[in-house]
Amino acid sequence: MARGRKFQIDVQFARSLLEERTRKTRRYATSFSPKKFTQPQLLTLLDIKALADAAARIEYSNLPGAKDEEFAANVRKHISGRGEMSYRDLIWALRDSPNLVRALGLRVIPNYSTLAHAKPRFKSLGFWQSGE
Repeated sequence: MARGRKFQIDVQFARSLLEERTRKTRRYATSFSPKKFTQPQLLTLLDIKALADAAARIEYSNLPGAKDEEFAANVRKHISGRGEMSYRDLIWALRDSPNLVRALGLRVIPNYSTLAHAKPRFKSLGFWQSGE
């Protein structure tokens, strides 16, 4: 099976995203949650994907703007790779970086479908705007 595009994610950047989400989010949605992953862990992974996708859209758009280009350059300092990041690309980046897995406190690497199913749930709870 062919692997997707290679993405590298800065560990300190991911850790800072996790700390921010941990301060603002409950650990688990309910007391009946399976407790494989915390909500802040899943949100951090989805944040990384969203930032990579936003930077890719800016890089490939025909509307250059200094603020947008600065944002894309800043994201690219922390997340390297070309194009938009799929859920599978994100999981492959985790598998390629055991330090990142440890920094995020993951005991196991989630399946890409876990993230795909989590996003609409988090979106309905108001973690993302409708345009994302």
